[in-house]
Amino acid sequence: MAKASLGAIRDWRISEHVTFGLGGLYAVNFIPSGLTAAYGADPAGAMAFVRMKLQ
Repeated sequence: MAKASLGAIRDWRISEHVTFGLGGLYAVNFIPSGLTAAYGADPAGAMAFVRMKLQ
């Protein structure tokens, strides 16, 4: 099995010690032909997320 993914995040400083971020990720999975019946041809997925960093 193999996986390729690409993601990005954008941060905004909301105070001197706090940063807020929005991001996303897209992933494609490559599976052996024996597992196609269980997972489909090339399963893919996406994710959106938020984060808050305290510095």
